[in-house]
Amino acid sequence: MVNRNNVIDINIKRLVGYLIRKIWIVVIVAVIFALGAGYYSSNYIKPYYVSSSKIIILNKQITESSSMTDIQVGSVLTQDYMVLIKSRPVLEKVISMINLDMSVDSLAKLITVSTLDDTRILGIAAKYGDPKTAQLLVDTVAKVSSQSIIKIMGIDNVNIVEEGNYPTAPAGPNVNRNIRLAAGIGGFLAMLILCVIYLLNDTIKSTEDIERNFGLVVLGSIPYENARLANINKRSKKLRKFKVA
Repeated sequence: MVNRNNVIDINIKRLVGYLIRKIWIVVIVAVIFALGAGYYSSNYIKPYYVSSSKIIILNKQITESSSMTDIQVGSVLTQDYMVLIKSRPVLEKVISMINLDMSVDSLAKLITVSTLDDTRILGIAAKYGDPKTAQLLVDTVAKVSSQSIIKIMGIDNVNIVEEGNYPTAPAGPNVNRNIRLAAGIGGFLAMLILCVIYLLNDTIKSTEDIERNFGLVVLGSIPYENARLANINKRSKKLRKFKVA
């Protein structure tokens, strides 16, 4: 509530009570947001499929005499390999080989490269609206990037550990997650708006509000219920007098 000094006083207990009384509004808004998100996710977001592959970088043949330092250096260099896999020359060649109608930047957004901790194995994942194209895309990226890494980095070999899998079910959109997220956002916004309405409401709700806002001392008060009953009794008496007359 805004007092006479334009300072907002917050009574947490009253605010919580107000929100509890208005909880039905929060629930309705959350449900509306959830239904909207579910409808939009199901009808307007195209499903996509994800295929993944794994490659291992061999900068030298691992033998019993290979030192731990060699292995650690190979693991550190995987960061360089990750950049090379999504480099422009590699992606341009991939687009040319499988006749993709998209730019290099668009293709880069569909490719994800990750590394397994303490290994030289790189994971490559590709997402696309068609499962067959997603599989073809990740296999082509693995093949082209392997050749590029061998040529640029001058290493011995790059082996494909796992070829791209054929995805049988779409990986997204996650309709249930979108529904839960939208419901949470809707409920939060509803509570936020209710809090703002409560804080900006400068109507008098109690004797404490009069004393705090106007600096007046309240000598007495009539409970609303008693005043209402007294008013009803007065009307009843007037009605009886009218009938008697």
